[in-house]
This record gives sequence, structure tokens and C-alpha cells, in this order.
Amino acid sequence: MSARRLPAGSVISGKYKVLERLGGGGMGDVYRAEHQLAGRVVAFKLLRSDFAEDQDLTRRFFQEAQAVNRIRHPNIVDVLDAGFSEEGPYVVMECLEGASVSAALAKHGRFDVATAMAVIVPVLDALDAAHRHGIVHRDLKPENIFVARTPSGAQVKILDFGIAKVLDVTEGEQRPHTHTGIIFGTPDYLSPEQASGEGAVDGRSDVFAVGIVLFELLTGRRPFEAKSAVATAYKIVHEPAPRLADYGLRLDPRLQAVLDIALAKSPADRFTVTSAFADMLAPLVPEGVVRREALRELAETVEMPATQAAPEALSHARLAPTSAAMAHTSDAPVSAELPRATSDAPVSPVAPTLASVDFVVPQRPSAGSSRVPASAPRDPALERLSPTPMTPKSSSLPPAMTPRPFTRSSAPLLSTPRPGVRLSTPTTARRRASWMPRPLPAHVKGRCHARGSFMRAVGRWVERAYGVESRDEMLELLAPDDAEAFRTDAFNALVWYELDAVDALMEASTAILMEGRADEWRKLARANFEKDLAAILRPTSRLLDVQTALKRSLAGWARIFDFGALRVGAATGTRVLVRVEGFEAASLPMRYAMVGTTEALVASAGASEVAIRIASGESSFARDFEFEVSWRA
Repeated sequence: MSARRLPAGSVISGKYKVLERLGGGGMGDVYRAEHQLAGRVVAFKLLRSDFAEDQDLTRRFFQEAQAVNRIRHPNIVDVLDAGFSEEGPYVVMECLEGASVSAALAKHGRFDVATAMAVIVPVLDALDAAHRHGIVHRDLKPENIFVARTPSGAQVKILDFGIAKVLDVTEGEQRPHTHTGIIFGTPDYLSPEQASGEGAVDGRSDVFAVGIVLFELLTGRRPFEAKSAVATAYKIVHEPAPRLADYGLRLDPRLQAVLDIALAKSPADRFTVTSAFADMLAPLVPEGVVRREALRELAETVEMPATQAAPEALSHARLAPTSAAMAHTSDAPVSAELPRATSDAPVSPVAPTLASVDFVVPQRPSAGSSRVPASAPRDPALERLSPTPMTPKSSSLPPAMTPRPFTRSSAPLLSTPRPGVRLSTPTTARRRASWMPRPLPAHVKGRCHARGSFMRAVGRWVERAYGVESRDEMLELLAPDDAEAFRTDAFNALVWYELDAVDALMEASTAILMEGRADEWRKLARANFEKDLAAILRPTSRLLDVQTALKRSLAGWARIFDFGALRVGAATGTRVLVRVEGFEAASLPMRYAMVGTTEALVASAGASEVAIRIASGESSFARDFEFEVSWRA
């Protein structure tokens, strides 16, 4: 039975009006459609009705919606709806205007380093979130990476989690959501274990795919090219990847060192997590404002019909053996040590097993600059690193895309100004004129850090609550580099930063916008939990009891701060004591932010009437911090 294409004007499921067909293949089509009641234009992905009888194929089709909604990351395309219609099963996603990276490569040939990093860094950030939720994409390629035009410039989105490997842990059993014997995917971007069908497929397979994409962005060529899928698979499994120097590229040799690890044949020799990949790239990543402009340039220079999912993903499929399932996540311990700068503990290749919370901790920034990111992760693979000198050879590479020169006047705003507190009254002006940043205690400076995810969250909290203009007036009180990073949202979510910048912004906002009421941070953290920190601190979408939710959040806090030892006591009825030892680097606003975040986390576990009483450490730079959480079940 052949697929019937829907004409414009057709109404599906009684609410989605078809505007135009965007593309598709033998398994179905993608349409631009409009929700008739809400008026929103969406991308409507429709599986052929005759395929609806195939339960496994239908389950795979809906698996994309389940995987995306489990992760909930800004660099992953958002799924809005899913269901069945007379025309077949469907999934509804946000409709993006822009182009796939594949289309951009076809036009530009290859990218310069700034543009390549502007694409790769958000991809690694999104994959880190997916892997922490036990989801492996398994089909990363330029067609599935989209550069969407936005009011503030452009944004990278990963598409097509339809063949993702998803685990659901129920009563201690591991249940892989993949079908043995079938794998969908493009041969050129498969990992050796996928190509051979031998060995487990986990997050390190995505690392290999990202390595191939990065190589292609820089050179315009895929590292393993052959005339057939079988020959390509053979090269992936047996032949070493070419080097950047083989194409005559004179790039920083550290880029080659990164690719050597990412494209290692054995998963054990690759980066164990994508955050380690990103951390090693951090010294080579241009300033955030440069990357933003490069991404905006990329989105504007490639014309492509609006779409959100690579339509070809519906038409290309092949049979091959699949691998064993990933290890499942276990329950958390009652206490866990947040990693310190000297830690070099191993990391699980997927979501960390909470029974043994270990994390790769990158080398710390040098003292004196709060914006200098960590230079390299302490990963076992790095011990084998010995970059070889790059000897250029003759080649005929396509020209690299070079963005237009960037000037501050052309910097895109993060958003349009919102109504909020305006610093125009004599009182607020006096506060602003008299405020001075307070230095961190000497014994913690340079030793304690926060992830870029927390830095970005704090900047967004201030903007949402008080408006862009008020936030920007606070940023004027910070060091210029720090202010620019907050203004352009340039902090890398996976990188560690010194506390000076975020501490200064929190203290300035407390003194001026909040009129000295530091506990306002408790409200801001609680109100913004789902938008910014939920994906880090709540590693599962399943409803958990409060005690379990608190224990599992320990791993998340270790991804936010690299100081302090967080411990969750045994529950007494509906009360539990939380203690943070060695928390002297945290100011009072930062402590209130932790309390507000914990309140929202407990409420998300189904508890009501959540209350937190601070028992000790309710002051800046106190050594320990202790609070009691109570709730009604």
C-alpha cells in the first residue's frame, strides 16, 4: 500500500490543519500544520497508516516523543503532542525556521573553528542531558543537527530521537526500549560497535558520532568514506581516522588530540561522558559572543524551508544487529561527596550510577579570572594523550565559512525587555552608586567553582523577575568580561567557572533589586526550577518519594558545585535533615537558592505543604549549612 500524501487544508485528528508538505519518504511524511484552536504553527510528523499495524514500528515512532519529553533540554527539539488519527500515528513538534547543518555544509563546504564550535558545544550539552537520563541518540549526523533562527539570533537543536536507546528501570529490572536485530542509522556516522554489532552501545557511541561530525565540519569530508555501506562499515571498524594535517589544515594541535580520543576504536579509549569532551574543547572555544554571531550568520546564509525533523529519517532504514542494553540507574546512597579539584574518579559512560557517585572533574581555572573555564577534564583517556606535530599535505579542501566581523552594536539581545523593576528612582540609583563587590574569602578563591549551567540560571532568574534592563544595570557593576558572558548567555553549561562572577551578580541584585532581602533568591529558585535546574537535579521523570528524590539529587548538586559534602539524613516521618559540610565558599544568596531549589524538587515529588527550616549556616561563608525539610504526603 502506498502512502497517501495529504493535500493542503486537510484537518488531522480534528485539530491540525495541513499547510504544506515539508518532506518525507517511504515510511511517512512531515507537514507544516497549524493547530486550529491555539493558532500555533507546528511540524506534524505522520507515520503511514498501514505501518500502524506494526506495533514495534509504532512504538519506535512514539519513542521519540517519550525520549524528548524525558530529557527536556533547550538544544533538543520540543515535542508538543502525539497520538493516533485515521491517517496514521503522528507526533507534533515545534516548527523551526532555519537549516540543517547538512544543508549548511552543502553550501559552505566546511566551517571555520568558531562556527564549528558554535554547533558542537550545544550538541555536547544536549547529549550530556540525554545520557544522564539514560538515553543514547545513536544517529547523530549533520542532517539531525538543526540551526534554527530565533529572535535573538540562532539556536542549535538536535532532531530525531526516534531510534534513541531508552531504558526504563522498574523494580530493579533493566528494560531496553530497542528491538534486537534492527538498527536505523546512517553508516558514515556509526561507531565501531554499532557497525560491527559487537559490544554495548552507550553514550560513548554518541561521542564517536560527534567526533565524526566535528571532523566533517572542519574539513568538509567524512573521515570514513567509501563507495558502499559495507565498505564504510569496514573502514569504521578497522581503519584509523585520517588526521586534520592530512588535509593541509593548520589548526591548534589540541583539536587533533580531542579527535584522537573521540574517534578511538575502543569505547574504553574514548571520552566516558560528553561533558569531558566539552571540557577538553573549552580552551579552544571562542568567546560566547563570537560563537553566537557565527551561528546567526550560519542560519542566515542558508535558505531552507521551515522544518523541525529531518524528513529523510522516515525513509532510510537498514537491518543490522543491535547491541546489549546500557546499565540501569540504581538508588542513591544516603550521602555523597561533591567532587573536589583533586578528584580524578572514573565516570560511567551513561547516566552515573547513583550508588557510587563519581564524576570527572576538569582542571580548574587559574586564579584571577572568574570567566576562564576549566582547561581539560581528568579523564583516563587523557593520560594517553600525546599530540603529534601537524605536517600539512597538499589537499583540495572546500573553503571554510568565515562569519562577518562582529561588533558589539550587532550583538543580538537574549530577549525583548520585560516589565519589571526599573532602576530609575533616586533610592535605587543611590544603592547602585554605593554598592561595591565583596571579594570571596582568600582561602576559597580559585579553589571552588560552579558549572556554567548555574551561572546561566542565575542570570536568567534576574532577567525573568526584573527585566532585561534592570539585569543589564546590575551587569554594569561586574567586570566587563563577566558582564558580557551573562549578557550573551555565553557560559558553557558543562564547564566549571570560578564563583566571583555569579557571586557578584547575586550580591548586587540582592542589595539593589531586592533591597537587601537575600531570601528573595529562595523564591526565584523555586519559581524557575522547572525551567533551569530540574533536568540536572531530577534524573528521572518517574514520580519518586521525597526521600528518594532528595538522595538522587546528590549527583545533580555535584554537577553544579565542586565544593561541599551534601548529606541527606534518614527520614523521620515526613521530615528529613539535609546537611552541607565545607560550604564556606557559598554566600547567603547562594544558600537561599539551594533552599528554594530543594523546595521545588520536593514539591515535584508529589509532596504538598513543603516547608524548610534553616537550622544553621544562614550567613555568607559559614563552613556548614543545615536545613530541615518537612512536607505533607
